[in-house]
Amino acid sequence: MRDASGPTPQELRALGRRRSASKERARGYLLAMCHRAMERVARGGGKVCLYTVPPFLLGLGRYDPVEMGGELKRELRGAGYRVTFDRATVTLTVMW
Repeated sequence: MRDASGPTPQELRALGRRRSASKERARGYLLAMCHRAMERVARGGGKVCLYTVPPFLLGLGRYDPVEMGGELKRELRGAGYRVTFDRATVTLTVMW
């Protein structure tokens, strides 16, 4: 029988690892979706892509869309794209 003191340190570490892994899966999936949107725009001859970060993804853990948008912005900038991020609408503007 457990007491009411809360989860053990081992349980907290395991929970943190699961959340971290879930967040990484969501980030990878959103980055792939953004790249697909950019490819569609580029096929049509465009140079600017607007991508709105969805508020949730079915089957993946919860994440903060604003925080995730910031991570995507850093990732895309690292790949050499010019990126702006509007926190109010959670929209990335990617230029190449």
